[in-house]
Amino acid sequence: MKTLIHTDKENIILLFSKITLLLSLIACGPKYEPPNQTPPPDEPVVLNPVYLLDTTHLEDLNKVFLQLLVRRSGYTQFQGYIRHPVSIYKINYKTTFKNNPVTASGLVCLPQGINNGVPLLSAHHPSITDHKSAPSNFSSEEERATLLELFASAGYITFIPDYIGLGESKNLLHPFYDYESQSQAVIDMIKAGWEFLQLKQITSNGKLFLMGYAEGGYTTLVTQKAIEEDPELNWEITASSAGAGGYNIKNIWDYALSKNQYKGTSYLTLLVHTYNSTKDWNSSLDNYFLAPYSNQIPSLFNGQKNIIQIQKELPIDPYELFQDNFLKDIQNEEEGNFSPAFEANSIDNWTPKSKLRLYHCYNDEIMPYHDSKDTHQKLLSLGAQNISFHDLEGASHEDGALSMMEETLKWFDTLK
Repeated sequence: MKTLIHTDKENIILLFSKITLLLSLIACGPKYEPPNQTPPPDEPVVLNPVYLLDTTHLEDLNKVFLQLLVRRSGYTQFQGYIRHPVSIYKINYKTTFKNNPVTASGLVCLPQGINNGVPLLSAHHPSITDHKSAPSNFSSEEERATLLELFASAGYITFIPDYIGLGESKNLLHPFYDYESQSQAVIDMIKAGWEFLQLKQITSNGKLFLMGYAEGGYTTLVTQKAIEEDPELNWEITASSAGAGGYNIKNIWDYALSKNQYKGTSYLTLLVHTYNSTKDWNSSLDNYFLAPYSNQIPSLFNGQKNIIQIQKELPIDPYELFQDNFLKDIQNEEEGNFSPAFEANSIDNWTPKSKLRLYHCYNDEIMPYHDSKDTHQKLLSLGAQNISFHDLEGASHEDGALSMMEETLKWFDTLK
């Protein structure tokens, strides 16, 4: 098996995209409650999957490979978490998008050697714009191995949704920072993942974990909220960990527009482009972007370029990219479509019931540190009792990702 090493600093966000994915969970509810014990081999499980469509075994990774990957990647702090070999599967499953049926996909990583009493984790990746980096495209042979194998190796069954717009649904534009579609895709992945475990005759210990960084942090919170507020699910979340998620969308814009140089204009562009398209406003991009960028946006986000490559083709001054009137309306909360959409899709206005940790690095240059702090305080004021905020070490948005992952693994291990 070919050993893959990520040495390019620019690829850390993409690396973490897949790392962060790996913490997928599943809750125990009436429809998906694990059996008390695994049926004997001569007594097959009777199952008619409702969400699961098909599965593909991708690879088995032994501990030697995983240890070498971690060591040569320079992430020696994770060596102690390599406890089990890992089997990696792709699953296709049913979900909905804009009230229409969609086939979505994701990755399931199974720790080998343990079939009973395994905790479940749902991991949610940061922003991915290139189709080849979808989690379900995992391949060590094609040099797309990441540290995501680590978390299954640590002893967690991990469900990793691609999200709408990646993997099997790559014909659709990903609905970036959209509460309904992102939570629905994750919840349906969990349901399909549980059906997969039933077929494999694997039982969990009833523990359910959620985690994610950047867009994955946002996805973690919207998923937790959707689960806790849906009485039909009756799922109990053991703990959630969210890092640098950008929970109040207006805060992200205010932060970006307060700077002459903002290295995340690609994210702002993605948000405007996807909201305009997936919410069926279908306005001319000239209403939002200056030339020549207004004509380039569709080709930049056609699935061929990653977010770093796209950023290199855009100015880092928002005022050189967006129309002045559009920015003024955003700042004054007077933009007829976007201002209400920002408010509707923000996730700083509810009362979490399950244990939740928010993480952020003070030096984050992409997502505003104060947004996580403000969200923490606001959730407390709304009655949240099992929530805490934690500073991350690091000098950048990327640095905070790995620091958050290490802290999350330490915390989850005390609860699993």
